[in-house]
Amino acid sequence: MTTVAIGAPGVVEAVREFLEDGTHGGVGSPADTFNQTLAAIRTTYSLDAGTGTDGVRVNLPDVVAFDTWYALAEHGQEYPRIGIVWTGHAGEEEARNQQRFTHGIELVVAVPAVDLIPSTGSAFGEAEASMYALGLYDVALLSMFLRRPTNAAEYGKDLNSGGTGRAANKITLARYDGIRDVAAYGEEHSPLLVMTCGLSVRIVENL
Repeated sequence: MTTVAIGAPGVVEAVREFLEDGTHGGVGSPADTFNQTLAAIRTTYSLDAGTGTDGVRVNLPDVVAFDTWYALAEHGQEYPRIGIVWTGHAGEEEARNQQRFTHGIELVVAVPAVDLIPSTGSAFGEAEASMYALGLYDVALLSMFLRRPTNAAEYGKDLNSGGTGRAANKITLARYDGIRDVAAYGEEHSPLLVMTCGLSVRIVENL
C-alpha cells in the first residue's frame, strides 16, 4: 500500500498551531503563542505604561485571525491578521535513511495604520509610528523563532516538535528568513499595512 507523504498540509498546520496555540507534544506545552509574545513586548517596551522606552507610544494589538493557505490581507474584515501561505518546497536533501524537504512559507501580517496610532502621546507621526509598530511585530517573530539551547521544545526551531497534527515530531528546522516586503493599500491617510515575512520549514518524511 502506498505510504502518503505529510507534505504541505502538515507543514502549514504546524506553523498555525505554533503561532496561534503554542501547542506541542513536549514538556511545557503549550508554549507562548504569538499574542502572548506581543504581550511580553508591550511590557519590555513599556507600551502599556505611557510613552515607550524608545520615546514613542504606539498600539500593538493582538492578532485576531491566522489564515491558512491564503492571506486575506486587504480583503479581511477584522485586523490584525496573519496569513500563512505555502509557496512550495525544494528537492530532496541529502540525509541518511531520511527524506528531508524544506518548504517555503510566507507570513503575511496585515494591520490598519489607524489601529497602531494612539490618540495621544506618540512622539512620531503616523508613518513613523506605523513602521515602528511593524518592526515590533517582526520582533515577535524573531523572538519566537530564535534557537534556544534549553527548553528547545517550547521554541520555534522545530515548531514545537511539529505540533500535534500530521507533522508531529517530523519538523527538524524552522528558520525565520526575515522581512521580504512592506506595502500599503487603500486610502493614503489611513492605509492598510501589509508586511510579508519568509519562513523555511524542513520536514522529515520517512517514507
